[in-house]
Formats: sequence, structure tokens, C-alpha cells
Amino acid sequence: MLPHFRKTLATIPPMDSRSLTPRQAADLRDRLARDLRYMGRLCSRMQSLGFPPTDPLFAAATRARNSLQELHVVAHYCACTTGVAR
Repeated sequence: MLPHFRKTLATIPPMDSRSLTPRQAADLRDRLARDLRYMGRLCSRMQSLGFPPTDPLFAAATRARNSLQELHVVAHYCACTTGVAR
């Protein structure tokens, strides 16, 4: 690692999901929603074309869609200002 890069990292305070503002989380959620819709269409198209569930590409696309769904839900709750998430 370059010395100046190491120094920069040392000055950045640790961060987690609570560090995001609701607006930042909402922006992330909105971007993930677009990606999730794309992955949903891709998986539907692959299924309609007859890809078997055991096909490596179809299986990877399905896992990616499921992971995006989970990430989208978490980002949604991070964007909430009242209720369950806050």
C-alpha cells in the first residue's frame, strides 16, 4: 500500500450502516431497485427460454437477484426515519 494512501485511510473514521443519512440510504435503495428490476427481468427471461435451474449461469443470476433483494430491503430500512429501522 502506498504511504500516502495508508495515512488517508487512518484519518477516515470507521463507518457502518448507521453512519448513512436517510437520504443516502434512499439514494442507494433507489439505485438498487433499478438493478433489482434488471436482474428480475434477466431471471424471468432465462426461465422462459428454458434454462434449467442447475445451469451455472441461471443459478448465478438467481443468487445475484436474491442478494440484491436482500440488500434493497436493508437499504430501505436504513432510509426509514421512523418505525422499525430508527
